[in-house]
Amino acid sequence: MVKTATAVLSALLLCVGGALAQDFMSPNVNIMEELGKLKNMEERLRTLEETVQNQRVLVEQLQKENGALKTTVETMQAKLESLESSKPVRHCGDLPIIEHGDVTEAPDGLALTVRCAYLHKLNGPAEVKCVDRKWTQLPACKAPCKLDQSKFHYSQREYMLHGEEEGLFCTAFARVQVKCDNGRALYRGCGDKDW
Repeated sequence: MVKTATAVLSALLLCVGGALAQDFMSPNVNIMEELGKLKNMEERLRTLEETVQNQRVLVEQLQKENGALKTTVETMQAKLESLESSKPVRHCGDLPIIEHGDVTEAPDGLALTVRCAYLHKLNGPAEVKCVDRKWTQLPACKAPCKLDQSKFHYSQREYMLHGEEEGLFCTAFARVQVKCDNGRALYRGCGDKDW
């Protein structure tokens, strides 16, 4: 659109410029008056180019705003669909049992909250809903690991949480890598090769 407008204006100027050149040959032409007209046309051209540039910027801004609005609408539609398919937890029957976890109903009755026992680590969503008379994904409470103090050069902490990994001294100069996997402490180094 901008290239077309610029091309049309350029062609117009060439035509006007050609006509002016023929008129300059005529003895009745006032050169100063014609130069004023030409300068006036140049000003109009500059104004038109500025308008086109401003419109370009406006189009870019509108495209960005449209993209943001589309994302917001999609997010709201997803939330609405989730709310429409979610039913009060009583529609799914008995509350699920999460080993080493405490399940409580949210005040609005649309979700359950899961909290794990002391030192147990939540693996999965902390909130469970009733969708189409079925529970959404249930989390698990992963057990901590009790560390075998006989494997260390000096006393270490007693427990490690699920998923943690740490290098601890088994002698004054060597380390053993310890990793906790759901209640089972795995050792590597200083003669141990659990993993």
